[in-house]
Amino acid sequence: MTILMTAKRNLILQASQAAADARDQAGVDDIDPIDVYTVADRLGLRVRFLKVSMEGLYKKGPPAITFLSSLRPVPRRAFTCGHELGHHWFGHGSTIDELKEDDRKSSDKPEEILADAFSSFLLMPSIGIRRAFASRKWDISAPSPLQIATVASEFGVGYGTLISHLTYVLHHIDVEQRAALLKTKPQQIRRSFIADDTLTALPVFDRHSLTSTVDLDIGNGIALPMLSEIRGEGLDYLQDGGDFAIYKATKRTQLKVRTGMRQMTVRIGPTEYEGLMKHRHVEEEDDD
Repeated sequence: MTILMTAKRNLILQASQAAADARDQAGVDDIDPIDVYTVADRLGLRVRFLKVSMEGLYKKGPPAITFLSSLRPVPRRAFTCGHELGHHWFGHGSTIDELKEDDRKSSDKPEEILADAFSSFLLMPSIGIRRAFASRKWDISAPSPLQIATVASEFGVGYGTLISHLTYVLHHIDVEQRAALLKTKPQQIRRSFIADDTLTALPVFDRHSLTSTVDLDIGNGIALPMLSEIRGEGLDYLQDGGDFAIYKATKRTQLKVRTGMRQMTVRIGPTEYEGLMKHRHVEEEDDD
């Protein structure tokens, strides 16, 4: 192992411990999926969306604030929020992350390695990811595209993000498996449920999902277990798809969904939203 590889490995281990400490300080457990925006707020980082072409921007405080692009997919925003929270946690200076592809080559800058790894472990804790596969009796070393999509949805991350995490961090799949899984695109998985190309995304939640909060843009779809109870308006039923019912987000609102014994909050906001995260799903806004 080269000196550079050893240094990067040490940074990743440092980020792993920091993410666990951040979860503890924010009052969330070290296994379940989190609402990264609530965690950011509890750790003193304000989150605001802008309609600009970038990943995110961190402004060192006080007050500390991150600006995220509302033009990016919902899971990508969550990961970027975790990344900017990493900069905040480690006391880094103000920084801007330009628009990048999800499958980009990792930066060699120590601060960026720390922030990326921090976000990965914050959103995808190792024990939690392994629990997600084991609870469904799925083989984590040989996952199918739909299994990846389901677990990624549960933890609020992108399809490719989870694949890379399983490959380079958890080492449950190899680079050949990664390449094969990436040949299947999220759009193909979406079309296996419903032939409606107007849906801009389709996160999948089953009865094993421990998600407490789901963010959707108006126009996104969502796959829920059959007979789920929806309390409120804003999710319009489209059709059944296998063991799931497919809905479309149509209204800026917050509502509750009960699947069996579990309940999750679904927050629906407008596309290209500008403003504080906490007001994204409500009509009245107060920037104080």
